[in-house]
Amino acid sequence: MHSTLDSEAFEALALEWLGGGCSAERAEQLWQILAGNPDRATQFAELARFESLLADALALKTRVVSHASTVESSRPLPKAAAAPGGAWKPIAFGLAAALAVVSVLWWQLEAGVELAPRRQGLQASRNSEPAHVPVRPVTHRQMAPDPVPKPASDGAAAEPLNQRLDAFYLTSVELHRQPLDRAIGLLQGQLRLLDQRGRMGDLRVIIPRNAAGRMVSLTSGPISFLKAVQVLAALAGCDVETDEHRVSVVLREEIYPQPASQSSLLEVLAGRFSTDGRPAEQDEVALAALREDAQRLGIAVNPEESEGWNARLSPGQRAALLLLTQSRQALALMPAPAYQLYVAEEAAPGGEAAADQNLGEYEAKQLLNSGIFSGPVARFTAAPMVSRTEASRILYRPAGEGLQLVVEVVGSPTVATAQSAVPTVALNADQPVLLGSSATASLVESGVLAPNPTGARQIVLLVPVQPAPPNEP
Repeated sequence: MHSTLDSEAFEALALEWLGGGCSAERAEQLWQILAGNPDRATQFAELARFESLLADALALKTRVVSHASTVESSRPLPKAAAAPGGAWKPIAFGLAAALAVVSVLWWQLEAGVELAPRRQGLQASRNSEPAHVPVRPVTHRQMAPDPVPKPASDGAAAEPLNQRLDAFYLTSVELHRQPLDRAIGLLQGQLRLLDQRGRMGDLRVIIPRNAAGRMVSLTSGPISFLKAVQVLAALAGCDVETDEHRVSVVLREEIYPQPASQSSLLEVLAGRFSTDGRPAEQDEVALAALREDAQRLGIAVNPEESEGWNARLSPGQRAALLLLTQSRQALALMPAPAYQLYVAEEAAPGGEAAADQNLGEYEAKQLLNSGIFSGPVARFTAAPMVSRTEASRILYRPAGEGLQLVVEVVGSPTVATAQSAVPTVALNADQPVLLGSSATASLVESGVLAPNPTGARQIVLLVPVQPAPPNEP
């Protein structure tokens, strides 16, 4: 009967308890309603405005429930003591209030809502909203009531999360005017697909509700997961923080949309050097990449001022441009995969069924011991996909925690990439690679492999060798 109180009657009961004038019987009635009716629990949380309790109650859930279970329901309640300002409320009612708020939070988690992180002080009151405000359900994330994710495998937990995420590369990003929460959810989907070893564990990304619907865009080649999130957050007027198990997007205390101001894009390259030791401002490749990234971020460069490098950009755009420049520099310093080439005719026994594929070390040794391959006939180092030239036919790009070897194959499409319109084959760069005759023809065309004097179609076995790291400036 108690749980059937209408909204006005329940509000009166809740205000009576909050005002300190509630009797033991009325308090027990309130607790029964909160325990059995999520809608009333939400209404109670709205009335109570217990913001600090809303943030801490979930973490204390287990301890509170354990303590509450020791209270004997048959124990008689003491009579209310006369005191100015209201009647005495037993400890059980305080626990009931905490559990009521916990039930609100628990109900929201079951509904699929990712709660935003709280910040202490004035920023929390400005940037956070009460729990009752409707939000878009985050369907692209797997929600779990346990705030501690499963530990990552292969000993990855020993390395800080921010370092692991900054070394984990997405092959490309194509996002056009997406809400921030959906954009980051799509990045998480790419991360899960590339996380073949399961070393990322159950990564959680917390997004504040006030920023979840802000529209962002990002087009990029290979970029680390962490930098991609940081770029999107910067464009949405947010910062990114990481701890042991999660990534948190945190609102900045500033006006949004951010006002733009005049600035020189060359400031982004200040203090940076190319791989050959020249200042980045004098490197044509670095300047072309800077202009390309600026255009992708929607920054209009004024060609009539300061040799075409002055532009109006917001603080978020400047931060995003700096992150993209840092990403390109990290890619330039990444050791490129090198290989020894072994060649055989496709018509040779064992060669007719060759297909573009990765091999294990044992399989590669078996092929070499079979005698059908001659060589090594050449040794070469793959070129980075982000700076490909027309002559390049074997490229590499970071993917997940490793590298992918990308072989351009004319007339034999298998995997399309965002960086090249030419059909390609993408394989793990750290394993031996067997290439069929179509891919091998591309090696001959690019000059990596000499043509077969007999004119017969050939297959190639690529065996990884340790490359020399690039010289850091």
